[in-house]
Amino acid sequence: LADEADLSLVLDSPPPGSFNYTDTRAYTPDEAIDLVNGVLASKGYTLLRRERMLMLVNLQDEIPRTLVPRVELADIDRRGAYEFVTVSIPLEGRNAEATLAEIKPLLSRFGEASALAASGTLQVTDRAGVMRVVNGVVQAIPKPQPADKPSPKKPGEKPEFRVYDLGGADAAAAVQMLEAVVEGKFVHDPSGDRVNVHAVPSQHAIVEQLMDQVRVSADKRRFQIEIYPLEGVAPERQTRLVAELSLAAGDGQVRLDSEREQLVVWATASRQMEVRRALMTLLMAEGGDGKTARVYDLRYRDAAALAPTLATVTPRAQVSVGASNDQILAVATRRDHETLLQLIEQLDRAPRAENVSLKEYSLSEPPPAELPDLLAKAAPQAKIRIDAAQRTVVVVGDDEQQRLVAELMGALERDLGRRPERPLKIYPLDARQQERLTNVRPALEEAAPRARIVWSPGEPEAYVWATPEQHEMIAGILQKLAETPEPTPTRSLRAYPTHANQLDAMAALAARIVPDAVCSIDRSGRRLLVWADEDDHRQLEPLLKKSAASSPVDADALQYRAYRAGEIDLTLAVQMLTERFPDGVFQADMTARSIVAQATPADHQRIDALLRELRDGSMSRTEREVVVYELKGIAAPQAEGLRQLFPQMRLTVDASTQQLAAWGTSDDQQQLRDALQTLFPPGSGATFSYDLTTRSLLAVADAQQLELVETVVQAADGENAGPEETRELRVHSLAGVDATSATASLQKIFQERAVNPLLTIEPTGRRLLAVAAPAEQELIEQTLEALRPGPTQVDVFVLETMEPYAAQRAVESLFDGRYVGQSNPVDVQADADGGRLVVRATAEQLEEIRTLLVKMGEIGLLSADAGDGKTFVPLPVDEAPAVLEQFEAAWTRISDHPLEVTPAATGERPADSGRRSQSSSPTDHGEEQTETPPTDSVPSDAPTTQSPDASGKLAPVVMTRLPRGVAIESTDRRALQTALGLLRSLDPRLQGGGGDFSVYPLQNADAERVTSVLTNVFRQYGAGRRLTIAADERINAVVVRGSRTDRREVEALLKTLDTSQETDYFKPNQPVVLNLKFADADQVHQQLRSLYRTELSRGARQPPIEIPPGADSELVATLQQINASREGPLLSMEVDRDTNSLLLVAPRPLLQEISQFVERLDQQSTQTRQGVRVLALEELQGDETLRSLQRILTERRR
Repeated sequence: LADEADLSLVLDSPPPGSFNYTDTRAYTPDEAIDLVNGVLASKGYTLLRRERMLMLVNLQDEIPRTLVPRVELADIDRRGAYEFVTVSIPLEGRNAEATLAEIKPLLSRFGEASALAASGTLQVTDRAGVMRVVNGVVQAIPKPQPADKPSPKKPGEKPEFRVYDLGGADAAAAVQMLEAVVEGKFVHDPSGDRVNVHAVPSQHAIVEQLMDQVRVSADKRRFQIEIYPLEGVAPERQTRLVAELSLAAGDGQVRLDSEREQLVVWATASRQMEVRRALMTLLMAEGGDGKTARVYDLRYRDAAALAPTLATVTPRAQVSVGASNDQILAVATRRDHETLLQLIEQLDRAPRAENVSLKEYSLSEPPPAELPDLLAKAAPQAKIRIDAAQRTVVVVGDDEQQRLVAELMGALERDLGRRPERPLKIYPLDARQQERLTNVRPALEEAAPRARIVWSPGEPEAYVWATPEQHEMIAGILQKLAETPEPTPTRSLRAYPTHANQLDAMAALAARIVPDAVCSIDRSGRRLLVWADEDDHRQLEPLLKKSAASSPVDADALQYRAYRAGEIDLTLAVQMLTERFPDGVFQADMTARSIVAQATPADHQRIDALLRELRDGSMSRTEREVVVYELKGIAAPQAEGLRQLFPQMRLTVDASTQQLAAWGTSDDQQQLRDALQTLFPPGSGATFSYDLTTRSLLAVADAQQLELVETVVQAADGENAGPEETRELRVHSLAGVDATSATASLQKIFQERAVNPLLTIEPTGRRLLAVAAPAEQELIEQTLEALRPGPTQVDVFVLETMEPYAAQRAVESLFDGRYVGQSNPVDVQADADGGRLVVRATAEQLEEIRTLLVKMGEIGLLSADAGDGKTFVPLPVDEAPAVLEQFEAAWTRISDHPLEVTPAATGERPADSGRRSQSSSPTDHGEEQTETPPTDSVPSDAPTTQSPDASGKLAPVVMTRLPRGVAIESTDRRALQTALGLLRSLDPRLQGGGGDFSVYPLQNADAERVTSVLTNVFRQYGAGRRLTIAADERINAVVVRGSRTDRREVEALLKTLDTSQETDYFKPNQPVVLNLKFADADQVHQQLRSLYRTELSRGARQPPIEIPPGADSELVATLQQINASREGPLLSMEVDRDTNSLLLVAPRPLLQEISQFVERLDQQSTQTRQGVRVLALEELQGDETLRSLQRILTERRR
C-alpha cells in the first residue's frame, strides 16, 4: 500500500494477525489507506501520513500531536473517515466552555478538544468522520443575539449619584461593560470594592440589572477554602504533598496543618476539584494506615453531583470524581468503603423509563469501527445492537435518545458518500520554483489535504493528484514562486515636533493616513516619533509640519511673571494651574508667598484673572469658587476618582496634607459634598442621625443593614398602631431554638389573636428582632422558652447482642429529622472496644433509646419501670424447640403468672390460653415433674414476687415463636424480667456480651490455614463487624472473639472447613521447568525473589503425617517426602542459564500463580527486546532517511 502511494512505510511494531480484502471496484491510494485504517482501528492502530512517510501508530500509546496534519474546516469532506486530523472551528460568539462541554461526549477515545479564548475558536483533534459530526453539533448551537441598546434618557431626568457593590467581581471589566452599555460616569472604589455611578434614574435601572449578573458570575470564580484530612499519611509524605498539590491549585495556596494532619487549600471551585483529583491520584498508589483506594463505577448518576453527598456521609474518607465523570474515587477505611458501597447502590439507580420504543436504522455502507463508541456517547441510556452483516442498528430508548441516535445516523450516512475524484496533473518547475518549493512544500500539503504530491529536490517536474479546486490553488502558488520578489522597503525613525495639546490628535491622524507606520508620543520633548518607510514619511511630513506651524509655541514668546498668592494654598494653586495650562511652567515661592509662571502672554492674562478670583474670593453663586475639603483618612486614589464623576470641576488632591481643592460653582460644590458624605462615611459600622425638622432618620450602613433598618422603622411607624398602643423593639435570643420553626409558630399564634407584630430574624440567625406591644413581647419570650429543649444528660448503654455501630445507626435513624435546627440534638457515640453506646440526650429521648434497644434484643437493658413490656430474644433455629420446652416445664416452678405460647403462623393469642398452666400451685403438676430440668438449672436469684393487676389476676406472659427466636410480652415488668432470666439460664449463649471468646478445636484441618480463610471471608463481608480470629498451633484450635451472632457464623463455617478429605495441596510438590523465550532468566529470578520473599523463607508449618507401623517402603518414602516438604519453605527456585529457564518447586496453587506471572513477563519483553535488522533502500537517500528516523524517535521519547 505504501509503494502504491509512493510513501515510505515506518513500521515499529506490526499489529497481530492478518487481513484479506477483495472488492470489484477501483480504489485510489487515499481511499485504500482509509479502508485499511478502518480495519486497523479495531486492532488499536492507525496510519498517519506526514510528508513522504506513512507511519503506523499504536493507539494505546499517546498519538504524537505534531504528526497529525492540520486541515481547514472546508476540507474535512476530502479526508477519509478514519484519518486523524486537527481542525480549528470558529465559535462565532458562542460560549467556549458550553460548546466544549457539548462536543466532548462525541469525541472518540483518542480525540481531544480545547478552547482558544483569544482567537474565539475550538481546536479539535480526532478522526475526520467524527470531526464532521462535531462541526454539525457546533453549527446547531444558536449564536448569541446582539445586546439590546440602552434605553434612551428620559427628558427632564436629573443625574443621581449611587454606589454599587461589586461582590468580588473584576472592577476593570465591570466598569468597561458599564461604559459600553450605559450613559453616565463610572469610578471604581478599590477600598470598598464598589463602583460609583453618576447617571440618570433610567440608566441606574440598567446598571442594577447588569451588576446582578456580574455578581452571579463572580461567585463562580470566588476563592473558597477546603480542608482535606491526611490521617494515616506519613509526615514526610504530607510535606511532599504540599509541593505536588500546589501545581494543581494554580493561583490558590496550599498549607499543611501538621497538628491536625490536614491540608488547607485556598482556591476557586474549579481548582479545588483539580486538587481533589490530584490528591486522590497520589494517595491511591499509597493509601494510609488502615485505608485503601477503590474506584466505584456509576451507571446512571452524575459523579460530580453525587460526590458532595458521599463526602458528607464519610467525612474521614477522601472522595473525588473521575476524569470521565462516571466514576467515584475513594481512599477510606474498610468501614467507610462499606458505607460508600451501600449508599452508591441506593443512589445509583436507573431512572424510570418513559415512552420507550424500539427503532431500526439502516446504513448504505458497512458501519465504521467507531460507531459503537459514538452511539454510546450520544445515547448512553439506550440499548443498542449493531448488525454489521445486515447494515442495521437497533435502538431501544425513549424519545430523546431516539432523536440523538437519528441525528448521529443521519450525519454518518452523509459521511459515507463517495469521495471526490482526484485527477493527475504534471507541473513543470524552473530553478527558482524548485528552490522555493522545498521550503513551502509542508505548508502546501497542509493547505491541500488528501492531495498527493510526488516530487524530489532537483527534479524539473512535479506530479500532483488533487481535486480541481486544489489544482487551481497549487497552480497559483507555483506561479507566485516563479515571480521575482519585490525588495522590502527600508524603514526609518523620525521625530516631528508639534504643540503639546495636539500630540494625541496628530498620532491618531498619522495612524489613519499611514496604517503601516508605528507612532509613539514623546510628551517631555513635545514631539511625535514615527517608524515608517520613505513613502509614508513623504505623506506625513508636510501635514505634520503644517499642523505644528499653525499653533506654534515659540520659546522666545514665553514670558516669566510672578503673582502674589495672598492666603491661597500655594501647593494646590500650582497643581491647579499646571492642569489648566499644560504648556506653562509654574513654581511656588514659599518665602515671598508668590507663584512664578512661564507662559505665553495670552495664558498670562487668564492666569492673572484666575489667581485674582482665588485671592479675592469675589464670586457669585453662578461663578466658580475654590473650596478645600479635609479628606479625614480617605485615600488619595479614592478621591482622585471623583474627577471622572465631576468633569466640569477642577479637583486637586494634596496627599501630604490630606486635602482636596475643588474649583466649581456652588451647585457643583454641594453635589461634591454630598458625594463625599455618601462615599466616605465616618467609621466602619452603621451610623445614624435624626433630623428634628423633617422628622427623618439618616442611616449609613451596608445593604443588608439598611434593609433591616428600613423594615424596623416601617414597623415602628406603621399605620396599624393605634394612638393608645405603645410598640417597642426588643431583641430575643434564639439559643437552642430553630429560627424558622420559631418564627412560623409565633406568626400562627399572633394570627389567631388578630395582631400583627413585626418579626425579623437577624442575618446570623442567633437573635429575633420583634416590634410589638409589651404584652406581645412577653408572649414571644414565653413561646421561645417553651420551644427550647430540656436539659440533657449522658447515659451509657452496655450492649450484649448488637454491634455498637449497628446500634448507633438504629438510634440515629430513630431521631433522624425530628430535631432539625436545634443546638442540642441527640449525640450518639459507639465504643466498639467496650461494646457500649454513649448517648447525650434528654430524659425522654434516653427512654426512647432504651425501649428501642430492648426491642432489638438487648434484654439486659430492660428495667421494671421502662419499656412497653415487649422484647425479642434470638435463638438458634435448630435448638429453639428444646430450649422453649425446658422453659415451659420450668416456668410453673418459679412463677404463678400464666404462660401462653402462640405459634408463629397465627401470631394471635389462643382463645383457650394455649398451653396455659392449669394451677398456680407447683404440686398440681406432679406428673410433669419428670420433664423439668434439674433444680440447679433454675436461677436462684430469679424474682418470684407476684404483682396482680387491678382485677386481682396475675398478668400472663405471652411467648410467640418466630423463625429466628421468640418474642416475650407481659404487662407485668417483673414477670417479664423473670422470664428473661430463665431463658438466660437455659441457654448460656444468651449470657455473653459483645466481646466473648470461643475456642474451636479442629480434628482434620490446619488451624492457621482455616484462620486465614475466615479472616478473608469476614474482611469482605458485613458492615460494622469487630471480629478477631486467631490460631493456636499447640492444640490446633481456632480462637474467636466477637459477638454471639458472629461466633455462630464462624462455628457453621468450621463444620465445613474441618473436613477429613485430603486435597491436592498436601501432595508432594513436583519440580517444574519454566522456559523463557524473550526475557532474561536472571532478571526474572530477581523479580520473583523480591515478590515472593516470604514464601522463600517461611515454612509451610503443617503438622507431620504420622507414618503407620508396618507400612511398605514406597509408602514410607512418600510420607517422608511430604513431611520434608512441609518442614521446608513453600517455594524453591533456581536458574538454568544454559537453557534460559527457571526450576521451581512449590505447591500447585502457588506454582500456577508464578507460572502465569512469568508468562506475562516473558510476553512483555517482546516489546522492549532490542534487535538488529538491515533494511535496503531503493529510492530514499540514506542521510535524509537517517535524519528523519532520528527525529521521529526523539519525538516519541518525549
